[in-house]
Amino acid sequence: MRVFAFLGLGLYNVFYMKDVQKYFSFVKWTPAQIKLKAEKALAEKKKVYEKIAQLPQSKQNFESVILAIESIETNYNDIVYPMDVLKNLSPDKKVRTATKKMIDFVNEKSIQIIYNKKVYLAIKYVFEHHQPKSDADKKLLDEYYTSYKRMGFDLAPKDFKRVKDIKNLISKYSSDFIKRMNDWNISMWVTLEELEGLSEDYVDSLEKKNSKYKITLQYPHLLPFLAQAKNVKKRKELADLSAEKGGKENLVLMEKTIELRKELAVLLGYSNFTDYQIERRMARDHKTVMNLQNNLLKKIAPRAKKDLEILTKYKKKHLGDNSPVLYYESAYLIEEYKKEHFALDSKVVREYFELNHVLKTLFSIVKKVFGINLSVVKMPVWNEDVFVLEAKVGKNIIGYIAVDLFPREGKYSHAMAMQICDGRNENNIRVAPVCALVCNFAKPTKESPSIISHSDVETLFHEFGHTIHFISACQPYALLGGFNVS
Repeated sequence: MRVFAFLGLGLYNVFYMKDVQKYFSFVKWTPAQIKLKAEKALAEKKKVYEKIAQLPQSKQNFESVILAIESIETNYNDIVYPMDVLKNLSPDKKVRTATKKMIDFVNEKSIQIIYNKKVYLAIKYVFEHHQPKSDADKKLLDEYYTSYKRMGFDLAPKDFKRVKDIKNLISKYSSDFIKRMNDWNISMWVTLEELEGLSEDYVDSLEKKNSKYKITLQYPHLLPFLAQAKNVKKRKELADLSAEKGGKENLVLMEKTIELRKELAVLLGYSNFTDYQIERRMARDHKTVMNLQNNLLKKIAPRAKKDLEILTKYKKKHLGDNSPVLYYESAYLIEEYKKEHFALDSKVVREYFELNHVLKTLFSIVKKVFGINLSVVKMPVWNEDVFVLEAKVGKNIIGYIAVDLFPREGKYSHAMAMQICDGRNENNIRVAPVCALVCNFAKPTKESPSIISHSDVETLFHEFGHTIHFISACQPYALLGGFNVS
């Protein structure tokens, strides 16, 4: 059964392409425009929250409090989400720097705005006296009331201020950590002889200078080199460079964040941060998570130990070395073992996964399973390699996916799905959700197409699943759909 058969997509008109164009206009924002838009969004948000805080109880109801917050938060996110995309994906360093600066700024100011006890009391009053009739309205009210309850409004003023300060610091440290990872541009230069074991396509894809080849820390360079390069010294050098990504400063940021999370949890009355973080999720508490993990480890550990023994013996046989398998050896030894014992060579397997073929097959599967037709449409994009997919069920446009697949300097280096515009209803008009799919696969060259690994295929399907989930949102409120689903 196709999911959309019962979701009632025909109930709402959908923004036409000309309307959706505005949700891609952010790709041309300049640093000056970013600053102005961020400041304006923040000022509008502050105005709405202050108005709610001043409402007498007689005028506090679902529309004046909950819907007012939902509306302004949605409009605010229509600015902040694209800024986050630019921070992580823009090829322009000035734009990345400007968006990070403004995101840090609006995050700090936003926390000051929403941590308003009068707003909390208004939400609490509506929750206790104005239960709405529709399921969506009830869920929206419950989400806002519960999230505000967890913000520490019942604490002593000193502790409440500390909670706000901790939230600001965690947000800033997280932003700094990610920026350092994205901006890390260390690489290694090798000779052709030091590339022994790598495929011809891999070698052709590398930048060459003075008879040396550049190996970056981007996944299309890093992972094949660690698994296939015969040169042990260079594998170790690259593994060490990768382990140091972000620098010692990031270790300090991580340690500070962990300590702040512990302090936050205790202030809010939880035994640990895990209990606080997953209280409203399926597992509910730290104990449940640890029981699941420990039970899995009991089953997995014997098999893992046996695998490690096999690799250790294999290392002794082929390298004449009886020492334990080291971090820069495991991928290579596993690759060689699979070739020898299972006739399984990842270089050969890759030949089945030419990227255009994989994408075409993926789109076919999405159509068969979900009834969603995907087609490329012309939209403004932040880089020439990015393309935009329009998703339709029948004649109904349900959303848009901007696809960014290849690594470049300053770009987020892992894989993820990012929201650009949340799907929701506005005045009986359906706002089509817009998101971005981010990966880092081998870029095609004039000599060869993009050939990706089986692991890359898994990554693509995984992240694409998130985008399908995001654009499938049919709820009336942004907070209840997409990546906000409980």
